[in-house]
Amino acid sequence: MADNAKVPESGQSTILIPLAVPYEPRNAVLQSNPNTSTDSSLWNCLVENSAGGPQVLKRPGLSTNTGLSSTAFISKAQGFFFFGAVLYQIAGGVIYNTSTGATTLIPGGHGSDSPPTVVPIIPGVSVAVHFNTGLYTFTSAGVITTVTSANYPSSSRQGMVLLDGTYYVISTSDNTIRGSALQDPTTWNALNFIGTDISFGNLLVLNRHLNYLVALCEHGIQFFYDSGAATGSPLLPVGNASWTTGINTIHSLSVVEYSDSMVFVSQNGAGGFFVVSINGLSQTRISTPYIERLIDGQSTFSAYGLHVNGHDLYVLGLTDYTLVYDMVMGTWVRWTSSMGGLEQTIFFPTTAIANPGIGGGNFVQNPFNLRIELLDPGTYTDTSQQIVCRIRTPNIIFGSLQKKRFGALFLHADTLNPITAVAGVGLFVSHSDMDYRSFSATRFINMTTQRKQLQRNGSSRRRAWEFLYVDANPFRASHVELNVEGGPLS
Repeated sequence: MADNAKVPESGQSTILIPLAVPYEPRNAVLQSNPNTSTDSSLWNCLVENSAGGPQVLKRPGLSTNTGLSSTAFISKAQGFFFFGAVLYQIAGGVIYNTSTGATTLIPGGHGSDSPPTVVPIIPGVSVAVHFNTGLYTFTSAGVITTVTSANYPSSSRQGMVLLDGTYYVISTSDNTIRGSALQDPTTWNALNFIGTDISFGNLLVLNRHLNYLVALCEHGIQFFYDSGAATGSPLLPVGNASWTTGINTIHSLSVVEYSDSMVFVSQNGAGGFFVVSINGLSQTRISTPYIERLIDGQSTFSAYGLHVNGHDLYVLGLTDYTLVYDMVMGTWVRWTSSMGGLEQTIFFPTTAIANPGIGGGNFVQNPFNLRIELLDPGTYTDTSQQIVCRIRTPNIIFGSLQKKRFGALFLHADTLNPITAVAGVGLFVSHSDMDYRSFSATRFINMTTQRKQLQRNGSSRRRAWEFLYVDANPFRASHVELNVEGGPLS
């Protein structure tokens, strides 16, 4: 980081300030408001490695793919799924065929429930739709049928897993994993059940990871495999594949299986919340203390995975923030959306594909207008709303607290075509010499010129810079080059 470059007491030095800064908020008090948040951060960005070092680029924008009629806008967004070549959306307890507009009411009054799990039965013909208080089969003809097997649990929890032909759900009445008949989610055997380690507490989520069933409990995580047993449950615990870190009830919707990784918000025995990734039979903590400060105190959690521009992303929606973890780069950033020209605190799409293990492309569901939107690398706005791309550096002292004079600042970034770029397209630059409590007036850098620079940048003992890009064009930059001259203490 530029802090390691000491400026001589006299004479001028050229300092390189990288823009791919880590997300390091010191506390969560001010972080929800982008205009008052402090410390090093990237907003609406992605980070990539290049031969010349890491680069920051603006995230892709959203384009509307399809949606529901305005009468459905008051409904709760509950995800979507692909059935053959058709995209179906679920909202307010209703399944919508986005190709024909046909609707199918789900029995049982699930209009305000959490998003269901959708699991195939016969590819292209029928699927199972699992809510916590009901299981249904749905056909390509739009026919929905309630599963009424006497041994199916009346109350379940998040997740339905298909493993080697058997469907599994949680039974809350006896805290067990219940299994169906082979290849038949409408028939459930009274003897096909197994419990988890009793010390792990309540079973909260079932998930499939590789060829294992994973049971996530309050105080532990346990893996199971299919033993092939003909009677009772075919599941048996995997030796040496359990942890005493568990999951909180409010984190049930944070579990995402993506690119052969399982990512979720976990908790330990001391009550601390953090984000972990399970790959194979290994668990890794991927959240930093800075991220965990933001997670603590949040009351709602939802998550989904996306693959865009070569990046596998874990998108974690919280009450006050949307945090995005890049599983390729190992970086955390913030994403926001805009409404009516004003930047909001969260990224609007909160739900994604309901088919575990089935790629949903870059589609997401916007709960505010119940539209399925596409995160498109060739789009630079969110359905015509601006994307506020923000880079805020740490406080930089350049090796000491002596007074420094800042000469020319040069931005190393892509040059936009002046013919195709929007008139006046550019980057707004400001700085804070007061630990983010106040910022200077913004100055403008034209992104269509080869030399992107600002002259006469004042003096200070330490400084943080903010670079703001809001135009409907791409943006990619690696660092700024700053001429710094040391001076006597005063």
